[in-house]
This record gives sequence, structure tokens and C-alpha cells, in this order.
Amino acid sequence: MHEDDKTASRYFSLALFFTYFFLLFPCHPFLNYIYNLSLFLFCLSFFSLSFFFYIYL
Repeated sequence: MHEDDKTASRYFSLALFFTYFFLLFPCHPFLNYIYNLSLFLFCLSFFSLSFFFYIYL
């Protein structure tokens, strides 16, 4: 197996794990709060990154 394929499969499995993690996350109210917070932070970072690329590229 090629090295790039290995890293790609590693990232894919990580993405799958985090997808399952976030799907199973909001069961408890406090966990739901953390889930919403992390979702908000993810959207914030995504928009700031796209804004940064829009300005500097």
C-alpha cells in the first residue's frame, strides 16, 4: 500500500469516527450544550477561514 493511501485511509477513518461521535453526542443535556458549542465553533472557524482566503487570495 502506498504511503498517501495510508494517510488518506487514516483521515477517512478519523472522519468516520468523529461523524459517529457527533451523531451519538447529543443524548445528555450537558453533552448537547457541548455539541452545540462545538458546532458553533466549527462554523465560526469555517467562515473565518473562507473569509481569510477571500481576502488574501
